[in-house]
Amino acid sequence: MNSVAFSPDGNWLALALSDETVWLRRVPDGETVHRLGGHTGKGLSLAFSPDGRYLATSSEDNSLDLWQISAEADGRLEIERILTLQHPDWVRALAFSPNGALLASGALDRTMRLWRIPDGELVDPLMHTWHPVLDVAFSPDGRTLALGTVGGNLHLWHVAGPDDSSRGDTNSDTNANTP
Repeated sequence: MNSVAFSPDGNWLALALSDETVWLRRVPDGETVHRLGGHTGKGLSLAFSPDGRYLATSSEDNSLDLWQISAEADGRLEIERILTLQHPDWVRALAFSPNGALLASGALDRTMRLWRIPDGELVDPLMHTWHPVLDVAFSPDGRTLALGTVGGNLHLWHVAGPDDSSRGDTNSDTNANTP
């Protein structure tokens, strides 16, 4: 198992497995209710959108998939893959913005990309780092994106809003292993 993520309501647990699948389990009883295929490499990262309507999955096949989740009246979940997006290298980290409008993906090619949800438009392809990206996280207000990289480096990236022309690396090459 390479990654796990709880749905925001705590009812579902997604598991990225080494056999190229993602399983979705119901938390109370542990029953596997969906087995998502489509990737052609080991699963690497998972993230639920804050409203639980989307699940992002990534793999060693350099792709990330966006799945739409809807609950049926009888309690079942319907899951449909709505997008497949590509990186030049493995996508190791995924995070949704607090409002669910953006998805950040960090990869071993030393880049972070920002995608608009649900259409998958590449909003900001830039953020290049000196080291492969291992983790990404949005601040609670959604205006700052933190990137953790191999070597213990931390990058803080200002996320531009609709009327905000400023964006960029606000604190590059900070070593998180140094006080």
